[in-house]
Amino acid sequence: MLIRWATQADKPAWRELSPCIEESEMDRRIARYQAVIAIDRRTEACLGLLTFNGWGTVTSAHADGEALERLRLVAKRQTKPQGRSFHYRYREFIKHSKEQFCPCMTEPEHEDKSGDILRNDHIWVRGEYPGQGRLFGKLCVIPLKHYFHFEDMPQAQAAAFMLEVQRVGTALRKVTGAVKINYEMHANSGAHLHIHLFPRYLDDDHPSAPIDYRVNEPAPYEDYDEYLWFIGRMREELTGGNL
Repeated sequence: MLIRWATQADKPAWRELSPCIEESEMDRRIARYQAVIAIDRRTEACLGLLTFNGWGTVTSAHADGEALERLRLVAKRQTKPQGRSFHYRYREFIKHSKEQFCPCMTEPEHEDKSGDILRNDHIWVRGEYPGQGRLFGKLCVIPLKHYFHFEDMPQAQAAAFMLEVQRVGTALRKVTGAVKINYEMHANSGAHLHIHLFPRYLDDDHPSAPIDYRVNEPAPYEDYDEYLWFIGRMREELTGGNL
């Protein structure tokens, strides 16, 4: 079963479930992401549909059983957000997926450059303090050109980008002494493509488990000066010490 937003193509199935619904109402719900549909993945048959408003109230439901439960879950998450990912703020997220609204492309350049390791015509590498997962040396590699999906990036640019990520990872393992570097491409919260690099250690907090990015305190650095030392060492490895 696939739970997804209802689209214009779903109108015939929607009308079968609710013969009296007006065309304008369907259009309004679709445009506002206030209609979710359950689809059988193999047959593409409609298994149910639910609409809700911006206050968390289900306005109509044409489903039962597991389909109804999962449709209600989506409605609840979108109207009672508990996080920044698309699971809770889809309208905002999908707006930011457009280059003209992407914060990475539209917001003024940040004034605090203390965490910047490398910025050239193609990528931006930045450290984090205190750092997700309480991992010494955690950082991000971000393409300066806007891409929403990795598969949107042309092959030549994708290859060049991944070579840069590999170069950053090589320097990161050398500077930190990590056993391994985890490379993770999420983009569930920030719609602009980026890759997280997580150094892993014998004594880190996540043995035999995924990294819990919500954990970042206490900082893995002895003090802020050690964090700045790390940034400086990475700059030396990647740029000779210059931004």
